[in-house]
Order: sequence, then C-alpha cells, then structure tokens
Amino acid sequence: MNSIFNNMKTFKDVMSRISFTFFIVCLYRFAVFVPIAGIDLTAVSSFLETKFNAKFFSIFNSFSGRALERMSIMSLGLAPYISASIVIQLLTSSVPKFRELKKDGPSGQAKIKQYTRYLTLLLVILQSYSLSLFLEYSSEANNPLVMYPGYFFRISTVLSLMGSTLLVMWFAEQITARGIGNGSSMLIFVNIISASFIGSINFIGMIFKGHVSLPYALFYIALICTLLLIVVIFESAMRVVPIQFPNNRMMMNKNHEMPVKLNVSGVLPPMFAQMFLGFIIFGLNSLLNLSFLNLSDSYKNLLHNNNLNIALKAIMIMFFAFVYATMTFNPEEVADNLKKNGVFVPGVRPGEKTKQFFTKLITHLTVFGSVYLVSISIIPDFLLDKSSDIYINGTSLLIIVGVTLEFFSHVHSHISSNKMKTGKFRR
Repeated sequence: MNSIFNNMKTFKDVMSRISFTFFIVCLYRFAVFVPIAGIDLTAVSSFLETKFNAKFFSIFNSFSGRALERMSIMSLGLAPYISASIVIQLLTSSVPKFRELKKDGPSGQAKIKQYTRYLTLLLVILQSYSLSLFLEYSSEANNPLVMYPGYFFRISTVLSLMGSTLLVMWFAEQITARGIGNGSSMLIFVNIISASFIGSINFIGMIFKGHVSLPYALFYIALICTLLLIVVIFESAMRVVPIQFPNNRMMMNKNHEMPVKLNVSGVLPPMFAQMFLGFIIFGLNSLLNLSFLNLSDSYKNLLHNNNLNIALKAIMIMFFAFVYATMTFNPEEVADNLKKNGVFVPGVRPGEKTKQFFTKLITHLTVFGSVYLVSISIIPDFLLDKSSDIYINGTSLLIIVGVTLEFFSHVHSHISSNKMKTGKFRR
C-alpha cells in the first residue's frame, strides 16, 4: 500500500513539473504573436525575404519560433542572454577574479548570475536600438517599414524588447527551478519544434500540390531520419574511464567506471557558431543595404556565397567546441576531486599525471566530437534547398535530440530522487 502511495506521489510531482513547464511555454508562445508597435508587418516580411540571406534568415527565424518574421516583441528572444552567458563563461575560465567566484559556491554563483543579467541588459539595449535604427534607415520612400519613425519609435522598441527579454529570462529560470529540464534549452527547443511543425505542414501541402516530387520528399524524410538516428547514437555514447578506491575496502574489489560523454561539448557549439555568424552577416547585410553607401553588388554576392558561409560555420563550430569542452569538463578540477576522495585511474599517478591524462582524453574526444558536430551541421546545407520553407538545419536537429534526451534524463532523476526521499531505496 505504501509503495502504491509513494508511486502516486512521485507521479503527481513529475506531472506537476511537466504541467508547469507546459504553462510557461504557452505564455511564451502567446507573447511571440505580439508585434512591435509602429511596424508595417507586410513591408518588413517582404523586406526580410528579399534583402537578406535566406538561409540565415530561416535559421534565426527557426530559433525564434518565427518571431523574427512577425517582428514580434520576442524577436531577440534568448539571444542576448545566451551571448552574455558565453562571455561570462569565457571570463570564468580565463580571468582569476571570475574563477574565484566560481569556486565560492552558492554566493559566487549568485554573483556570476547577476553579472550575466547586467551584461544581458546591456546587450538588449544595444541590439534593440540598433534594430530600430536599421528598420528606419532600411525603409524606402514607397514602402516604409516604420510607420512613424523617430525617437519615440526607437525608445518604445528598446523598452518593448528589453521587457520581453527580461520576461523570457524569468520564464527560463522558472522552468529550470520549478519545471523539467533547462529553461533556456526548453524554450529554444519549443521555438524550433513550432517552426518545424509549420514547415512540415507546408511540406505536405507542397507534395499534394505537386510542387515537390515524391522521390525528393522520400529523400528528404530519409535524410532527416538518418541524421536524427546518428545524433541520438552519438549523444548517448560514452567513453568509460576505469577508476579505483584503494582506501575503501567495500569498494576496492569492485569494478568502477567514470563515464565521459563522447561529445564532451554537447549540442551548444553549433548554436553559438550559428548565432555568432548570423550576427556578423546581419550586421554586414544592414550596412550593405543602406542606400547612401552605394556599394557594388559584388560585396553582397560575396556575403551570400554558400561555400564561404559553410566554411566559416565549420571553423566557428570547431572553435566553440573546444572552448565549451574546457568549460563543461575541467581536467584540473576532475583530477583534484579524484585525489581528495582517494580515487585514482589505474596506471596513472594522482595529481598532475591524472590532469594530463584527462587533458589528453578531452582533447581527443573534442576533436572527434567537433568533426561530428560539423558534419551534422553542414550536411543539410549541401543536400537540401536552403531557401525552401521545408529546409531544416543540422543545428536544429542537434538541439531537438539533445533537449529531448535531457528532458527524459531530468524526468528519470526526479523519479529517482522522490523514491529516495520516500525511502524506497533504503535498505
């Protein structure tokens, strides 16, 4: 009877967290449909489709859940927060003051979180004001993007985007604390799924109308399924490191292992690379489309060169893979923790030798993982039509699989945690 009661309590807690996550997601998706005041949505939509690199517009539009094409108050979404988080994480790895904060425990983590918020606020103000200026200066006499340009429009745009970004940050924090999974990842996942769902409906419609041939449709579906399967396999794969407990008699005669993910850096490097490259292209596009500059079309054609974009994306993914691997797995910290707990790797001396062992291991895994991330990210760029509504990029597939696996992992951990609290695992 107690077992049934405990199982019901566990199920109720997990369902409560899932329901809360769903509620926050619904509020967020509702806000995506609220446009920035003073914008001619038809003119903006036409401008973005004709003047911008279609591939990068579709990718950013996907990450924002199609908020960008609607010029919604959620157009920036989590981009400023993610950018600020990357900068702060880099500082915690390289600047002694931030490194000390990281080691200070909860108080240090609270300060790091506060610095991240301040930097996010600064980035939102800069990006939103730049966006308002861009919309004003990109307007044409016969097709204005902004109905009432001027300081009032700029200030209202900054306030709208700043308020919405702070709201999204709060949503993400609430999901992390009271829901299931990482809030930021979950909201990006929902955006991609939402955009992909609309793209799938369009895809089915194009098949029935004869705009897409059946062989191409089957090839498209087979490619997506194959990539999804590869991502699931690689994201679940582990490199097992044997460890021993020499000072613990109960543990000494047992075989123990320390699992390390094959893809140490996770699925975030492609997203960081995509966002960073996208911001560069967005900024250059903004300059090239300003009428008073009178730049030749050769510069615009270079910016839209597919092979150049793919090469730059591959380089940035590999760079962010190595940067993020050092953040998620610090060989020095791992070696120190093993030494403090009296644990060692067979055949490797504790301390400096263990640090060197893990540094070499992480370097090899990151090289392998970065090649895998680059391959998944650029294969659709070569094989699929980037300008089509049905195009889905490899970065989105990585995020979909990564967040899905993370979601089920969190559900399992909550169930296990509740069982331990109710005494199910007590002997």
